[in-house]
This record gives sequence, C-alpha cells and structure tokens, in this order.
Amino acid sequence: MCFVMKSSQALMRPIASSFINDHVQSQGRAVALSAASMAYALFRLPLKPLSGVVADLSTPILAVAALGGFFLLSAVVLYVVEAPVGKPRERTAPASD
Repeated sequence: MCFVMKSSQALMRPIASSFINDHVQSQGRAVALSAASMAYALFRLPLKPLSGVVADLSTPILAVAALGGFFLLSAVVLYVVEAPVGKPRERTAPASD
C-alpha cells in the first residue's frame, strides 16, 4: 500500500508544482507551494489508516482496488464540477478618458 501511495505522490508532485509555478506570481510562489503541500498532506492523512483498516478486514489487493476506485471517482467528480482547463478570460482594456 505504501508503494502505491509513494509512487502516486512521485507522479503527482511535479505536475502540481509545475501548475502552481505557471499560475502564481513569484512573490507568493513559495507560500502557494507550501500551502499545496499542506493540503496534500491533510488529504492523505485519513487515507493511510483507512486503507490499513480495509486491508486488515479484507485483503491488501482489495484495499488497493478500493483506493484506486476512490481516486477515480474523485477525479470524475472534480472533472464534472470544474473542467481542468478553462477558456482564457478576456482582458478588458482600461478605460481611457
């Protein structure tokens, strides 16, 4: 179970960091990266003991499958709620007097 979580973290971290680096100004980039890291840690916190309980009650394979299903369902919900890439916003020209 730990292998799956470590490998998914190694896959996701560069993608998320790149996205944050592209969309945050340099003055607040360190704070944004730190906040994102804290959010990931808070999200993973309940998953570790929960996956352990599922693995103890059934089999580790079922726990990994349940965790994968949870991630897949979460991705679908997030995609439905908000598209990953939106249309660029049109910039309005400042009013000239």
